[in-house]
Amino acid sequence: MRHFKWQAEIAVPNAAVNGYMRHCAGIDISVWEQVEDGPSSYHWASPHLESLEVVRHVEDRASALLALWHGAMIAGYGPDFPSVSPGALSGSGGRTAHFSGDWRVSPFDGAVLRSPLRKSQADMLSGSLVDSAIFLARNDEALQHRLQSLGRHGPTGAELYKLCEFMKAQLGWGPDAVDREGQAPSGGFTERFRGTINNPALTSIDGRHGGAGNTKPMKRSPVFAEDAAPVIVLAFAQAIIELGKRRSAEVSDL
Repeated sequence: MRHFKWQAEIAVPNAAVNGYMRHCAGIDISVWEQVEDGPSSYHWASPHLESLEVVRHVEDRASALLALWHGAMIAGYGPDFPSVSPGALSGSGGRTAHFSGDWRVSPFDGAVLRSPLRKSQADMLSGSLVDSAIFLARNDEALQHRLQSLGRHGPTGAELYKLCEFMKAQLGWGPDAVDREGQAPSGGFTERFRGTINNPALTSIDGRHGGAGNTKPMKRSPVFAEDAAPVIVLAFAQAIIELGKRRSAEVSDL
């Protein structure tokens, strides 16, 4: 494992991260197991932090990268992927930074984006939906924002609704397509979720646009976020795969 100027120990269940490490291309995020005397530990780092010297800037970008990675892990491993609990970032010269910055900033370093991929890295991208999602987000600001927000907030009702809107805007996938791609248990599943999330009488929150929402009784049984999450997150993962195919086709036509 290469030396990183900034790295942090992360606490996640072994099973949740072992699968990722087997396919990690190490392009935008690197995660590795460090075995010393005693229990092993997992470490997290990114080349996008290497050029930064000001701690505040490190904290902003690290927070953005962690949110991006966590969102991609939810897409790749499902809505039950646990929250990541990172320790402080240890920097060269004994410096310390924390994941307490602005997670909404751009997570990417321009110099890294301009660096050509090694063939081994490019080959590994196809085997990791997580790394593919992050790599696509380099040139897709809408996907970047969705991954960061999903990673920051988790698969809440509001986040799931935004994923549906993203798939509609990017791929033209309406509720029926989300049902199909997400292997919904019944027809009209995503549409019922949309009706549920917009009904504050059912969700105890305002409609997703901040207004009063629809308070009329639903004609069909509601679908709450915890039931919708597996379907919508799986559909989102399929959307990432489809976006990757389209991007590859665009590049090959240049």
